[in-house]
Amino acid sequence: MTAIAERFSATSSAGTEDPGLDLAGFALLLLRSWRVIGLTMALSVACAVYLVFTTSGLYTAKLVVQTAGQQSAGGLAGALGQLGGLVGLQGAAEDREFSQFQALLKSTLLAERLQRKYGLLQIMFPTQWDAANKRWIEPSGWSYELLARLRQARNLPRWAPPSASDLAELIDKEVVIKKSLTSPTIYEITYKSGDREFAISFLDMLHRETEAAMREERKARVIEQAKYLRSRIETTPTMDYRLALVQLLADQDKTLMLLESNLPFATIVIDPPNAALRPQGAGLGAYGFAGVVSGAVLGVLIVLMRALLRQPQRRGG
Repeated sequence: MTAIAERFSATSSAGTEDPGLDLAGFALLLLRSWRVIGLTMALSVACAVYLVFTTSGLYTAKLVVQTAGQQSAGGLAGALGQLGGLVGLQGAAEDREFSQFQALLKSTLLAERLQRKYGLLQIMFPTQWDAANKRWIEPSGWSYELLARLRQARNLPRWAPPSASDLAELIDKEVVIKKSLTSPTIYEITYKSGDREFAISFLDMLHRETEAAMREERKARVIEQAKYLRSRIETTPTMDYRLALVQLLADQDKTLMLLESNLPFATIVIDPPNAALRPQGAGLGAYGFAGVVSGAVLGVLIVLMRALLRQPQRRGG
């Protein structure tokens, strides 16, 4: 920057050797070019105002849940925890249930389930789906073409149709789970979209299907455990052992009964998914300030480039 200032100082002072004129010459150059800088600032502000009125904001859907552990009344995990001695189920009411809930919510396994039931890939990646011909299409455009060539240079495929792993990655990036400041057992789950109704329904679907998948997995595991206990009862000759196994089998039957209920499994909904009626986005003031700053910077750069290009011509003259 000092070198540039020295060149402008030489231009403005016409050969003066006083280094104290460096900044003065630079400032004088900017003052003489106020029309250029003002024009770029005005254009940038106009573009910012245009974006404010033409770009739709995002709706933030929020769901508030509480972990359904032993401390939470009404949760299936708490009810299961009271059974205590079940094989593989002891401690099911602890926070590990919610840890499993978080991991499953953003997993490829759940993404595959959502695709089977709702065709969510076609909804989340609409620009790559040809609804008329029922097929995936490769994107186009110079930015995509540049990225595709870079992938090819690294011996990677140009493009592949969206898959369950892409959907899981999208959910992981856009769905935010944050612990509430009011209680260590309360969490806020949020998702942003330009469509308010879709944001609400998507968050509700995501929570509902994650709960259902956890319930089904636990039910399948308990059925397998019950089957194993029945086989051991039939082959155990000692009466005391048989009675212990029968008690465990009875506990498994109680667990299956609870799993058939409508109790929440890992999370209790405190506040159902909802979103404000107005989208959220940067206001006119923020966009206007950004326009002023970017316009001023662009104007100064244009002035500097013009002066640098004219410098050799003046020396030659």
